[in-house]
Amino acid sequence: MSDPDNLYLQNLKTEDFSAFGASAAELVAYALDEVGLLGSHTLIDGKSARTLVESFYHKRHKVRQNTRLGSLLIEAGVITQAQLIEALSAHVTHDLPLGQALVQQGFCSQSDLDQALTRQANLRRLLD
Repeated sequence: MSDPDNLYLQNLKTEDFSAFGASAAELVAYALDEVGLLGSHTLIDGKSARTLVESFYHKRHKVRQNTRLGSLLIEAGVITQAQLIEALSAHVTHDLPLGQALVQQGFCSQSDLDQALTRQANLRRLLD
């Protein structure tokens, strides 16, 4: 489609961003921002594209926070908050990866860790 007054975006899959509730307008704003076409006066459905893209980035950041390894293991009922804090201490003090600290301290099994890391990778793949 060739129309000098309008920009058409193709192949945007909104379902790829459903994990964090991005609207179609936020997704379009994000796409425009990624390719450097988001102007300060750009409107999408009558809304400021700048505001929409900021909302998109905020939602994505929130999901990243919720997909941290410790959060995923707590959510799955594998570890407790207290165990996470203890493992984080070992992680920092002994310069160990968090997962290794959790397994070494017996808070989770290697299988639990592997499952959480796979889930984390799958969730974050959608965010990048």
